[in-house]
Amino acid sequence: MTDSWPVGVPETLWNYGSLKVQDVPQIPMMGVQFARQFVIAFILGWLFITYFAWDRFNSRQTAARDFRYRVMKEVEVADLGGAAALRQAYLIYLITLLFLYITMTFFGKLIVQTLNALNVVGIQVDTSSLQFESPQWPLILAFGFAGLAPLIPQLRAAEGWLFQRAYRAVGIPVRIRETTRNLVNLLDAAASGDLVEAPSLVKDLSRNLDVIHGKTDNTWIRDSLSPSKLERGLAMLAQLELLVAWARGGRGSWPDSKVSDAVRDMEQDLANKGEELLDDFERRVQEEPAPGEVKAVRRRKYVAETIARAHNLRDELTAILAVYAERDPSCVGPSANANGLVRDHGLTELLRRTDPPNLAGTGPEFGVLICILVVVPIYGVFTWQGLHPPLSPNAMPDSLRVVLATGGLYGLLLLSVFWFPLLVSFAARQYYYDERKWIPHAHQHRSEYAKQRLAIVIMAVVVSLICLSGVAALWAFFIARDVSNFQALLVTGANPFLLFFPSMALITIPLVWLTLIAGDARADGRSALFYGICSALLVLACQASHLAYWYNAFACTKNGKFLADLFADGCFQFYAGLDFFVMPILAFLAAVVFGSPRRAFFGRGVRTAAVLSATLALAYAPSPIALAEVAPTKDKIKIGFRADVEPFSYKVSVDGGKLAGNQPLYRGFLADLCYWIFDGGDYSVEEIEVTAFDRFKLLRTGEIDVLCDPVTMRFSEPERAASATFSPIVFATGISYLERRNRGPRSSVYIGYVESSTAANVAEHLCKIDRFGVVPPDERTELATMCETASIARGITEEARRTARLPPLGTQMRWHKDWYKDLLKEVERVASEEEASIKVRLGAVSGSKKEPLEKSLHFWAETVTQVKACREKGTVDCAPDWLVGRLGDSCDDAERNPDDSRWNRTVYRFCSFETHTNLVDWFCKLRTGKNVPSMVYLGDREIILGKLHTWNEQHRATCVVDNESGAGDLTYEPYAIMVAKPLPKDTLEVVRRRQDIAELVQRRVYEFFSFRKLAKAKFDAYFHGPNKDHSMSTALAFLFLLNGIEEERFFTFPTQGTTEPKLGTTTLVEP
Repeated sequence: MTDSWPVGVPETLWNYGSLKVQDVPQIPMMGVQFARQFVIAFILGWLFITYFAWDRFNSRQTAARDFRYRVMKEVEVADLGGAAALRQAYLIYLITLLFLYITMTFFGKLIVQTLNALNVVGIQVDTSSLQFESPQWPLILAFGFAGLAPLIPQLRAAEGWLFQRAYRAVGIPVRIRETTRNLVNLLDAAASGDLVEAPSLVKDLSRNLDVIHGKTDNTWIRDSLSPSKLERGLAMLAQLELLVAWARGGRGSWPDSKVSDAVRDMEQDLANKGEELLDDFERRVQEEPAPGEVKAVRRRKYVAETIARAHNLRDELTAILAVYAERDPSCVGPSANANGLVRDHGLTELLRRTDPPNLAGTGPEFGVLICILVVVPIYGVFTWQGLHPPLSPNAMPDSLRVVLATGGLYGLLLLSVFWFPLLVSFAARQYYYDERKWIPHAHQHRSEYAKQRLAIVIMAVVVSLICLSGVAALWAFFIARDVSNFQALLVTGANPFLLFFPSMALITIPLVWLTLIAGDARADGRSALFYGICSALLVLACQASHLAYWYNAFACTKNGKFLADLFADGCFQFYAGLDFFVMPILAFLAAVVFGSPRRAFFGRGVRTAAVLSATLALAYAPSPIALAEVAPTKDKIKIGFRADVEPFSYKVSVDGGKLAGNQPLYRGFLADLCYWIFDGGDYSVEEIEVTAFDRFKLLRTGEIDVLCDPVTMRFSEPERAASATFSPIVFATGISYLERRNRGPRSSVYIGYVESSTAANVAEHLCKIDRFGVVPPDERTELATMCETASIARGITEEARRTARLPPLGTQMRWHKDWYKDLLKEVERVASEEEASIKVRLGAVSGSKKEPLEKSLHFWAETVTQVKACREKGTVDCAPDWLVGRLGDSCDDAERNPDDSRWNRTVYRFCSFETHTNLVDWFCKLRTGKNVPSMVYLGDREIILGKLHTWNEQHRATCVVDNESGAGDLTYEPYAIMVAKPLPKDTLEVVRRRQDIAELVQRRVYEFFSFRKLAKAKFDAYFHGPNKDHSMSTALAFLFLLNGIEEERFFTFPTQGTTEPKLGTTTLVEP
């Protein structure tokens, strides 16, 4: 046998199979079940789409071919410094694809059925031909999205918009084109001498032009073009020569490393072509012109083509300068020349005269997205800890699926309220910036300023409404049992999801408006802290208004006010209080921290988002200082432990239990239970050793508060019932016995047991029925007298032992009381009965058998006479030792090989001991001789077996018994822990304290058995046996079951608070 649990007894009363079928799934999902193969296929499809989206974004878009300049056509966006923007665009594109993929994978059937029911443009799809539950379905969708995405107009438009947004973020094509045009105009003005603000630039261009004039004067080129055209062409060559010189090193250390090698390589390639053109032009000009009209036409064509090529190269090199200015605007700073960033003074003047880059900066949407991804597990943790409501009242927070689903749905909710609206808003702001139409300040043009903001807010609200409607449908799908329940939750319920969730778009209005204002303030170098605080407060007000409207401002506590009792017990979960921290913080961070109204780079943005996300996560983590409390002084509780009743309670220590310290001195099933009851509570345990004699006395006098001892619950015994209050039953056993049988004829039986235990009554009964079959038939008529004599002798011995513990004066006075006379009457009566029984046997025998009986007759007659004289005269000649000796001596006779010849019959003797240790030593002691009696160890089954095992271990010997498993249970012995009752003299405080202790013991006992694994582990530790072959009785197994009044999960998972039905989203499941 490897398990101590008895066969045929259910392991728990909380797990009947008939109830499983009726259990409502915590996440019903309209009865939809997904096979493992389906989920694996879905994950593979997810990975494939992720790769496909990345591959698409690494491919050059066809729209780039339409750009004018090579630097925009041929150089990747990432090489232009737009890696961060491109990654953000990829992330947005990927989320869009995955949203569609997930929707069609899990809700494709529902969508198709809905479209069929709506009869959209007459399209009908045969759903029976589509295997929505097959693992092939998600793979088909993934491959379809990968192959058909460019062909789907909506996806193609979204893809183009995302690429365009990524290009715009790095100035392609608008800002680079505008900056290039600005630079070209400045160069033309300087070449004509009109740019007086840049004298060095004008001087450099004039010098180049003079050199070219010196080389072309008096040459054939003067006749190839008109003077004005020729002058413009030569000025173009002068500009090209200056740009080539700058490209060859005239710029100094500008720009910095933010510009990639691809742009620098292109610049050098263009510079090489410019040098070749200038060198070829100089050589051709010095050649003698060939005569003839055809030659003249060729010369004119050459000059025109050279000037056109120079114009194109000038523009390309200027576009690269524009890229440099966009990527590193430090060249326009006041100390640029001093720092040696730009070596050429003319270039410095040109760059400083260029209009500064019109940067819209990056919006907060990427930082908000990272933050939301961090917040999702926080929602899961709060749900698991019972601080946030799960997705429905039927869902339990100890389920991993519930925790994940709740966190995911709240993540989608935050995306719909914050991320999508901010994404659309700042994309519109980027568009206005690129078109040079954005009005950052109201005083510039109030009406246009208001129109722009209103247009953006309306777009953001519309996007939020659409997304929140999808969240409402998804939430209803997760918690709906079937289609009718889904429709009720979504449309017809008391708080229909299709109204409740989209109405949260109200939060978007102040969020978007104030975040835009904050972005403009930060772009001007002003603090946005005020706008961030206002945004957080308005978002908080919108949340409270939304909750108050839908739930009539219902308060959590009985007499509390709406939201004023947020931090009352259980109310944080009631109000979904985590929302009131997450949403305002997100609004504040979006306005003040996330994004950059100026130039920003991906690395810095990620670091900022990561740091702030970690800060947000830590904001909800309990501070060790906040959790730390000064340990209060605990009330000392005195517990009485038995030291010798293993395996229930016994002392353990190498020094005999005298070592001071906090380590418990007692072990055993009941001892461990008592320590467990008061562990971690308001009490400090003080151990006090008790015995079977003084345990009830110590309880009655208040010297101990709790008795941790295998006490049988008996209300029929006044001493026990009046001593203390019983706890619930903690163990069930029965009186049993171990036997060392003498198989000789007419062998006597010595029954040993512990005094003041329920075994005393059982011992008398065993005698009366001759349980051990030692009384021969001819002595059966004397069985009652035999048992009564043994009982009275036992009573005298126990009384003498108790009296010996009294003070000396009490010892003398005790034997002269009236009840002593009654005892003498009983002794006289049983002695007379013994005398009468011998007379009967004496008349039936003859010969040699008469003499022993005559001696016995004389012995009993003498006893009767002496006892009668003591009773009538009141003398003390009949002392207890003399009485016990006349009735049958004591159990010590078993040690001295007694001679029972005066009895001339079988004898039962009841041998009481003060402790089990003394009893088992007496029982197992080796005896030899012809009159060795049969020894019986009577007691509670587990105790006698435990003592037998301990004796064998300590003596490294075997106490040979007839049956090492003991006899069957003869009684029902329900054990209970006893708690001292209040005394009449006790104060009200003491009375309440003892009542509190009794209530604590009662509750913790039930909790102990409700924690079935712990209770069974304790049983196995002390009762299963070294060979794992001892099992608990059926009665004890059912006791374990019946005492387990709570479900075991309450003790195997973290504590969950229980409050009234939840407000907010959790109450939405009921239609």
